Amino acid sequence: MIGPLRCILPFDDFGSLAAVRPNVPFPGNPYPQETSINEVLWRTLVGNRDLQGRVAPASFSRLPEIHWKACGVSSDFTGKDAHTVQMIRLPIFNSVRSVCQECQIDGRDFQSYFPPQRDVGFEMTIGLEDALTRVENALTGRRLMTTTEGYLGLAIREARQGDLVAILYGCSCPVILRRRGDGTFHFVGEAYMHGIMDGEAMDRLQAGKYQSETFTIK
Repeated sequence: MIGPLRCILPFDDFGSLAAVRPNVPFPGNPYPQETSINEVLWRTLVGNRDLQGRVAPASFSRLPEIHWKACGVSSDFTGKDAHTVQMIRLPIFNSVRSVCQECQIDGRDFQSYFPPQRDVGFEMTIGLEDALTRVENALTGRRLMTTTEGYLGLAIREARQGDLVAILYGCSCPVILRRRGDGTFHFVGEAYMHGIMDGEAMDRLQAGKYQSETFTIK
């Protein structure tokens, strides 16, 4: 048994998973007004990192420009790695999008964040190819999730609706916990939660928006 451990939780159970399946509506938008949901979406899809582990660059912001029916239209994509993009990267990206197409994000279907058809002038740049590769890496063994407070993130496949997302003191990223019948918690795995990855939770704790609790993890 590891614990008891202290973790940060908001007063309204921000950590409960609201949707790890596409048919569960996405709640409200908790992000600052200056942060667009488009940006939250593309940064979440790549775990906000590039292929070298640095913060995702602006070139990745073109992910939502990839039209919904992109796969199978080889003439749409040219460049140094067009074949790999067409045969590997896009099918994986489209598989993710297909599963999530009806998930509600800020009152809109996931699918609506992507154009239905290829826009005139669209080109597959090297930066966008790298973004697709990063999506493949970030989503290997993971899936999109939302919380009851409206945060968007990535969870391991074993996560279930109703699990908790918490930040443990000393951990570099949020974790997913599952309540046991005896009141203790099971450690499910790590998570990416956009807007909670860079110390924001501590700021909210100090502002009284979150509270600190002690959990026993077995």
